[in-house]
Amino acid sequence: MKLTQILGRTWVLEGAEHMGLYRLDGGRCILLDSGQQFERQDLADTLAGAGLTPVGVLSSHIHTDHSINNGWLRTVYGCRTAAPAGEIHLCRSPAALHQYMAFYSPGTIARELGDMVSPVDCPIPAGDGIFSFCGADFSILHTPGHSIDHISILTPDNICYTGDAVLFRSGLKAKLPYGYDLAGMIASTRLVETLACGGFIACHQGCGDCGELHEAARQTRALLLGRAEEIRGLISRPMTWQEILQAVNSHFSLFSARPMHTLRLERNLRSFLDYLLDTGVLTCQARLGMTYFSPACAAAEEGAY
Repeated sequence: MKLTQILGRTWVLEGAEHMGLYRLDGGRCILLDSGQQFERQDLADTLAGAGLTPVGVLSSHIHTDHSINNGWLRTVYGCRTAAPAGEIHLCRSPAALHQYMAFYSPGTIARELGDMVSPVDCPIPAGDGIFSFCGADFSILHTPGHSIDHISILTPDNICYTGDAVLFRSGLKAKLPYGYDLAGMIASTRLVETLACGGFIACHQGCGDCGELHEAARQTRALLLGRAEEIRGLISRPMTWQEILQAVNSHFSLFSARPMHTLRLERNLRSFLDYLLDTGVLTCQARLGMTYFSPACAAAEEGAY
């Protein structure tokens, strides 16, 4: 991993994704998210090479690519962990995690994602403001939508670690980006667009200044709305979930051969259908025990609800 200073005590660890790092006195540090499972040794080696010992990990949200190493850091270094209070129930047990990732079977979650289960020492409360953790004061901005209680974190140097609140660079080319609640994620991009900071770290794809952050927020919003409109355009008649999935796969060339990936793509598509239903663009009907999705205008005379 590459360790690069951003400003003051705020650094970035550049690996498969970007993690924030805040230096404390005495060679100690706090990690902002904990990276990918396969990077554990690389992370340990990079920290050791820089003479740093992590004492805490501050999570933006509970997703496999952001929090799966929290328990490992706790075991190896004795790290304290902090995560949004609205998500800490997810990592209490495999069964609780399955509530959030129901597209995977319970056995798959236990086998592939079991390391996400880990205690949280310090729940981050719902309100925005200062959160003191391991001797440093961070500013918390709640940016839900990508996950239930996603947060963006401003270090004492006023550098914003955005987690997955916005997409950046190649992330803005995502064919089917994920948001647990797309309406909430869109609203959060508007909030990020007003943020005054000295720069930012996006977990996926890099770092930039405040102006680039605002532009990333606008482009993220445009991408989500644009993809929703593309998907809506593929639904020209009453269609079942599987018919829509096939149309979307063909349109975006999403022909993965890995079940773990195709199941995630099904989840991503469901978020867009939920958004289109909630905004009144689509409606649904039950026919012979099957659910059909239709454009609202086309279904108006067919008893849709």
